[in-house]
Amino acid sequence: MKGKLRILKYQAGYPGLNKKLSIEKPRAYKAAIIHIRLTELQEKGMKILKTGKPNSGGTQITFIPVESAEEYKLELKKILSDGKEIGAKFERFCKDDDDSE
Repeated sequence: MKGKLRILKYQAGYPGLNKKLSIEKPRAYKAAIIHIRLTELQEKGMKILKTGKPNSGGTQITFIPVESAEEYKLELKKILSDGKEIGAKFERFCKDDDDSE
């Protein structure tokens, strides 16, 4: 096959991020969404297009790929800013440095 394939978007369900959690522990709910955003961006190069409303079955999130390094950096800044709003702390981590000795 000579043509290239690429993912345009995908949707994932998170059953643990339900309406009860969003009401009883809104900070934990927001922190989980921020964690998902950061993980998808760093591991798969995807950003959130849409987050569905939480219901008893969880939350549906739609992801799309970032198209450039500038878009990646902008999305990362948004995630860090949203995290600071809820008091989250971030640190730099490099897998290569983890097991060097």
